[in-house]
Amino acid sequence: MALPCLCACAVFMDSARITIAQEVQEEAGQVEEIQEDEQEEAAIENPEISEPEEAIEAQAQTQENPVFITAISAPDLYIQTFDRSIPAWEILNEGVDDSVMELCGQTLSALPGWVITKFALSGWTFAVTPEDINSRYLGPKYDTETVTVSGAALYGERKIVVAGMEEACISAPLHEIGHWCDWITADGAGEFSSESGEFEAIYAEEAETFISVFGLGSVDTDSRQELCADLFKYYWLEPEELLATCPGLYAWMDELVGDLQMIGF
Repeated sequence: MALPCLCACAVFMDSARITIAQEVQEEAGQVEEIQEDEQEEAAIENPEISEPEEAIEAQAQTQENPVFITAISAPDLYIQTFDRSIPAWEILNEGVDDSVMELCGQTLSALPGWVITKFALSGWTFAVTPEDINSRYLGPKYDTETVTVSGAALYGERKIVVAGMEEACISAPLHEIGHWCDWITADGAGEFSSESGEFEAIYAEEAETFISVFGLGSVDTDSRQELCADLFKYYWLEPEELLATCPGLYAWMDELVGDLQMIGF
């Protein structure tokens, strides 16, 4: 007689569980409906303003690349920001073949983009010219029968000129940018950072070693400015060799490049 009672109780308990479960589901459904209603009301009161696709894309680019420089190619160089390309500077073509311009751009690509940016913002221009630089810009200063002038930094004009020849476009661009770096970073010791007493001491110790390893890109072999310009060049082209053979000059240039990076325009 006890078994039917137990079975009846079991059925009752299962029914109770089913009833409670149904009530819970119904209450959950009511809560979801209430939440959906509230969200719909909020959406009506505070409608979302969808951003244009261009704005969304610009924001994404801002997060990934706040400011960067595109690959260098002649004749046009650009500063690429998150929303547009700004013509930063041009390698001015003053009448040479496009192939020569492209070669000059490839040489300059050894420099990081921020150096190109600094050069552009400092108000300097860079030109490749078919003219004889010695007679056109330098006085003439040199005997052209024995000397070929590949480039020049014209401080008064805030301009660098490179001869429109293949060899010049390989050897001169970084050297001339080095003159600009030497000039733009001067801190009162003179018109050039290479005129400082610190550089004079390092020059006295390591100049001969530097020239024996790298040569010198100028006929002015006793000039600290010329060695500084070549030092800048090989700091980017052969940093490991420079550090190994001329650690003092490398450390000085490394600090100068840091100063250049901190300059604001």
